[in-house]
Amino acid sequence: MSAPSTIVLRIPGQAWPVMLGQFAAISFGVMDTVMTGRSSPADLAAMAIGTSVYASVFMGLMGCVNALNPIVAQEYGARRYPSIGASYAQGLWVALLLAAVGCPVLAFPELWLDLIGPWRS
Repeated sequence: MSAPSTIVLRIPGQAWPVMLGQFAAISFGVMDTVMTGRSSPADLAAMAIGTSVYASVFMGLMGCVNALNPIVAQEYGARRYPSIGASYAQGLWVALLLAAVGCPVLAFPELWLDLIGPWRS
């Protein structure tokens, strides 16, 4: 086998934890839709808005933190083990900063819902 084909065959073995995490995150929206589907159309619409805000904010910010995976993998592959700790610590600071931005957005949805129009009945 050539070198590029062996690399392609090794990718799924290394990517499964990231893929599993992404599927788990997306399954929240799917399960919310399934559980709310038997309720009223207004409940389903409210859930759709909530899921879209959650997906936009949480998933968007989580994507920034997920960039740490290839950085740590690069350091590990280069056998720069002390750099892994430094990169991980910086990733924790980035996660803390992003949480400080994202938590108020998710905790106070009235501020953002008022911007999109009249939603109260």
